[in-house]
Amino acid sequence: MRALDYLHRLLRKLPTERHLRGSRLHRLLGERLFAPELWKLTRHGVIGGAALGVFIGMTPTMGVQAILAGFAALGMRVNVPVTIACTLVSNPLSAAFIYTLEYKLGIYLLGKPDHSDLTGYPGAMRKFLDYAEPLWAGSLVAGVLLSGLVYLILALIWKVHEDGPAEEVPEGE
Repeated sequence: MRALDYLHRLLRKLPTERHLRGSRLHRLLGERLFAPELWKLTRHGVIGGAALGVFIGMTPTMGVQAILAGFAALGMRVNVPVTIACTLVSNPLSAAFIYTLEYKLGIYLLGKPDHSDLTGYPGAMRKFLDYAEPLWAGSLVAGVLLSGLVYLILALIWKVHEDGPAEEVPEGE
């Protein structure tokens, strides 16, 4: 099964306009919620949505990633379901591994945190702040790099898919 077919099957299981009409979300966002480009599988919507979802998925915002992704997709006018689905790059099984690598990247970029800056904070808050700065720095850099890579790869795949396979030129012509 091709990836686009699988994605299409997955997206059919999402709530329909009929389910969303009259909901709290509809009352909050109005008719903008039903803009066709937010729900159709267009090149811009899918590629931009995937890149945005991967970026948000790489940030240490576990638990609110889908909400952030949904509102960001509305703001950037990219495919909402694709954006939310791509935040699952960091899920409960992969988050510890991803966040550890991002923290190490942050330490590499920023150096070890200076503990003298945190002398006025109590124990738990000091620990949190000790890890937060390198983790966020590493996650933002990793998010930008990976989302850029996802964007380029999907743009290439989409281009090849649209153009179809290259025709072979017979020898001698």
